[in-house]
Amino acid sequence: MATPRPRRAGWRRSKSKRRAEKRRKRFAAALPALPNSNKAQADEQVDRLVLSALKFWETERNLIEERLRAERSAAAHS
Repeated sequence: MATPRPRRAGWRRSKSKRRAEKRRKRFAAALPALPNSNKAQADEQVDRLVLSALKFWETERNLIEERLRAERSAAAHS
């Protein structure tokens, strides 16, 4: 008759958890090769966003300056 399996020690991880950890480590090791293209794309998106914001604020500043000039000239003519 077969003897019952001894219970695992509490400190040892189950096989499935060890496998999952190995997969995570392998995946993390493979990641540095991928981000180069993603990083360049992300940098380009940030650059476009910054340029868009600068154009917006430049336009806003120009409108404010025009209003101030119009008010000054109207006040000077009064």
